[in-house]
Amino acid sequence: ETRLAVLQHPITMVAIEESAVAVERAEQAQASGATTLAEQEEQLNDEDFDFDESIVERIAALKEMISEERREALGNAYNATGAVGKKVFKFAGSAMWILSTSVLLLVMPLGMEIEKEQMVIQWENEQKAIMQQQRQMLQPNAALGAVPPPVAR
Repeated sequence: ETRLAVLQHPITMVAIEESAVAVERAEQAQASGATTLAEQEEQLNDEDFDFDESIVERIAALKEMISEERREALGNAYNATGAVGKKVFKFAGSAMWILSTSVLLLVMPLGMEIEKEQMVIQWENEQKAIMQQQRQMLQPNAALGAVPPPVAR
């Protein structure tokens, strides 16, 4: 009875078939004159197990190993993770949009005004320098360091 229950499960059938093939090959190796265990293993390793089993069949076999409740729980966890990830990315995108528009509307005009003020200050300093040069050119003795004569009235 136990053997029938084991044989009904497809994965254990494959394992039983594999072990039957291994026993058969070991008997063949012994019959061919391989006396030591190492020689028997070498002959067995030379003939790798080739199963005509596709990837889909292997995945289907794995599906049978995991119970329906466990698969459902894993599926729900996967879906919940995807939903949380989607919400996080949506929130991050909204936050970046708010941050970038706030910078454009609040900080950029401030920066432009500060730059404009610096340009005005630089222009005023240039005008003062030009005025000083003109005053020095109008006063002939100023370049020599002499005191100008008093003006007669």
